[in-house]
This record gives sequence, C-alpha cells and structure tokens, in this order.
Amino acid sequence: MSVSDANSLAVNMLRKIELEKISNSDVSICRDDEIFLVMFIRAVMSHEKNVILKLPSNILGNLFSIKTLIQQMIKIDANKKIIILDLVSNENYYEGSECSIEKLS
Repeated sequence: MSVSDANSLAVNMLRKIELEKISNSDVSICRDDEIFLVMFIRAVMSHEKNVILKLPSNILGNLFSIKTLIQQMIKIDANKKIIILDLVSNENYYEGSECSIEKLS
C-alpha cells in the first residue's frame, strides 16, 4: 500500500470515530486516548490477523475511559480479532463493555 493510500485509509478510520481533526497533529498535543486510538488504527492496518493490546493502562495512564475506547474500536470496524491482555485486578473496568471477554484458566 502506498503512503498516500495508507494516509487516506487512516484518515477514514479517524473520521468514523470523529477524530479526523488529529490526523495532522503532533503527538505532543494529543490526549492519551487519542494516541491509543491512533496506535490501534496502525495495528489494524498491519497485515497481522489479530490486534493484541497488552496492558492498555500503560498507554492510557488509567482505564476509566476503556469502555468508550472499546466502542470507538468497534466503530472503526477493523475486521480483525482484537485481544486485550490485562491484569485480573483491572477486570472491573471491562464489565459491561461491548466486547466479549475470555478468561484463561
């Protein structure tokens, strides 16, 4: 994919979640949740079959907005399996979210 095509695709994904305004922004002026979503979009655009998010709180600083971010990730319609790896102690942040949560035994 050309750089131009990749940029267009990324801007379209940002438009789906009403964040097109940050498409040309410097990372230093973006909020943590915006950076998280841009990183998610970059992962979605890869050739990998799955998107694995390991400890989102390391990027976000906290998980208070994770349910909203999951809704936005669903709107992007990645057509990929999204796997979130997190600590059991953070389980309550994901309760009631629109994603299926599998517990490993």
